[in-house]
Amino acid sequence: MTKNNLHNVKTSGFKTPDNYFNQFEDNLHLELQLKEKVSDSGFKAPEGYLNTFKVDLTPIESETKVISLFNKKTILYVASIAAVFLMLLIIPTSKNNINFASLDSETLENYLLTSDFESAELSNLITNTSTFENHILEETLSDVNLEDYLYNNTELEDLDFDLE
Repeated sequence: MTKNNLHNVKTSGFKTPDNYFNQFEDNLHLELQLKEKVSDSGFKAPEGYLNTFKVDLTPIESETKVISLFNKKTILYVASIAAVFLMLLIIPTSKNNINFASLDSETLENYLLTSDFESAELSNLITNTSTFENHILEETLSDVNLEDYLYNNTELEDLDFDLE
């Protein structure tokens, strides 16, 4: 019988002798009668055998090595692997370099007009371009402000939709 055809087996493979169940009751009665007549099994222990029998009940001291699944080393190992995967997911891998030259002048104008800068701050931003760039890059736009700007400053024809 191969392993491939085990699901096709129709018989269990076990067989009983012929007329086993027909003679079962008679054999059971014969066995019970034999046990009634013979009360001794025929096995005897020598005299005083159990008196000389000694068992040492002192515990055997052996050092067993138990390795805990949740020890400090394995927890730190798993946590470090999880931290590496998290860092790979969090760190952006985009190659888009945003620089000051990529901004158009109208965007800068709108930013300066809508921001509340004092004259000293504005002059500092104009003379120190790195501070200005950092300030622009750190500025975040909310969805409401962006939607409002697009609603007020763009026409539907200006937007290029590619609906293919």
